[in-house]
Amino acid sequence: MVVLRQPTSDGLIGAQDLEAFLRSTTGLAAVVAGTVAALGVYSTTYLTNDRWGSSGADYFLLLGAMFTAFISAGTTFRFASNLEASHTPTRNDR
Repeated sequence: MVVLRQPTSDGLIGAQDLEAFLRSTTGLAAVVAGTVAALGVYSTTYLTNDRWGSSGADYFLLLGAMFTAFISAGTTFRFASNLEASHTPTRNDR
């Protein structure tokens, strides 16, 4: 997920910024969207496959796919909510 904040004087974004984002409505909704996506990957990859686990790499692939789905869905939700709130420029805007 992308947390858009101005960095502090030392150039870092701290845990307080992340906590404030997660307590916001947009942050919570992004986490929920990411969790639903990760659970979708889990159910389609693990629960519906009878031969899952026959390879040692299956565990790492499942973890990577769930992480990717979580980050992608959360970032997409955050980006979409920012687009909705932003002003769409027109030809007369200069």
